[in-house]
Formats: sequence, structure tokens, C-alpha cells
Amino acid sequence: MSGARLYMQHQLTRKNFHNRLLEPCIPPPTSSCRVADVACGTGVWSLELSEEVGPVGIEGLDISLKDVPSAEFTPAHVSFHQFDLLQELPAEMTGRFDIVNIQFVMLFIKDSNFSSALHRLLQMLKPGGWLQWTDSNSANLKWPSGTPGKVAVQMPKLFSLTKELWGQSKSQWIAEIGHRFSDAGLEEVKVLKPSPQPSTLVSTQLQSLWGLEDGFQYLRGKLPADAIRRWDDQYALAVAETQELKLGFDMSLVRAVGRKPL
Repeated sequence: MSGARLYMQHQLTRKNFHNRLLEPCIPPPTSSCRVADVACGTGVWSLELSEEVGPVGIEGLDISLKDVPSAEFTPAHVSFHQFDLLQELPAEMTGRFDIVNIQFVMLFIKDSNFSSALHRLLQMLKPGGWLQWTDSNSANLKWPSGTPGKVAVQMPKLFSLTKELWGQSKSQWIAEIGHRFSDAGLEEVKVLKPSPQPSTLVSTQLQSLWGLEDGFQYLRGKLPADAIRRWDDQYALAVAETQELKLGFDMSLVRAVGRKPL
């Protein structure tokens, strides 16, 4: 069911960016253009862009294609392919795309590998092509309370514990992404940090709980029993707090856009 959660995340993100799949500074792709959707997940961004722009070549790329639709539900000009951004770029991907979109890769992009990942994304672009990167700044998360005078305590603890058990190191790149784009040679760089639409806050919190539970399943066979018990107990406290305080969640969304020089 991870596909349903990813679809929900996509729709909430799209709403918070005023329903834009691409920022207005990026020229709408034409039939001669080719677009890459890196870390495509369910492929919903690719499919919705196809509905907006018509017969443009769109390639959804991900390390796993288990959540993408079958060919029967996919337009002929949209395709999905396995791709690992952390590996060397295949020769046929170099200079292939007019637009590269990537989103929500904070789990595997760290300060230690950000520069190499960005370099590969730039290699994928044609001269003059556009890169759009959307992510969540995990250092600036907020849980607005729907109950006056009450603040979230258990949710921040759950996030901290999850990061501890995942062995996640602190990542600064998302806070510096505009400067990182410019330092890499991108031009016309823009960074957007939208305030969340009030109607998305509660649904985003429910989606985040779902995502944490989904993600922790991968750790259950790798952690000692006491660590699993700690996490399960904290998760139960966070769920109870969410219900009691009617919590919302501000993911601290960030979107950076830049153009590769001609």
C-alpha cells in the first residue's frame, strides 16, 4: 500500500505549490522535448504532467518500479525505467533531457553524496535544460496544534528516534540548495518555500504517520527487540497525541529550480 501513501503525498505537495507540477519559469515542454522524473515513485507526477502537456516524451526513473502503473494504464509517450542516482550515469542518459524533476530523496541523499548526485542530474540535462528539485527540510519540521495551549511533544520525539535508529546523519544541503545550485553552475536559480495550505495540515500529519510506519517495516528484521519496542511505544504515543491535539504537520517544503548554461 506504499503507492497509496506516495500518491497522497504527491497530491498534498502539489496543492501546497498551488497545483503546479512545474514552476512558471520553466518553459512548458513541447512535443520535441524530453522530461525525466527521477525518484518517480508511483509515476503520478509523470502521468499528471502528460495530461497537462500532451504527447511529450516523459521517462519516470526509480531504483524500484513496484509502484508504477502497468503499460495498459500508461500513455505511449510515458515510460518507466530502473535507475539509481547514486551509481555512475549510463552513457545514453547524458544530455538527454530538457527538464529533470526530482523530489523527496532526503532519505538517501546526504551531505556526503549530494554533490555527486547533483552532478549526475546536470549531466542528464541538455544545455539550457531545467532542473526542478522538491524536498522537505527535516531540520525545520513543525506540528501545529489544533488545541489551543497545547504543543506537540511526542511527534518530535518519534522523528528523532526514527532518525537515530535509521542512523541518519544531519543533512545541510537542503537548507543550502539555492547556493549549491549556483555553485554547480546553474543559472536563473529560484528557491520556493511555500507556507502550507491550512486544508493540507491534518492530512499531511496522517500521511507522515503512515510513512513512518511504512519505513520502519524495513528495520524490524535488523534491529534488536528493545529498539523495536522503544519505537512501537513511541509511535503509539505519537498517534494518541495526534488524535488528542488534532495535530497538523508542516513538512517545510522547499523547491529549487535552475537552468543549465547553454
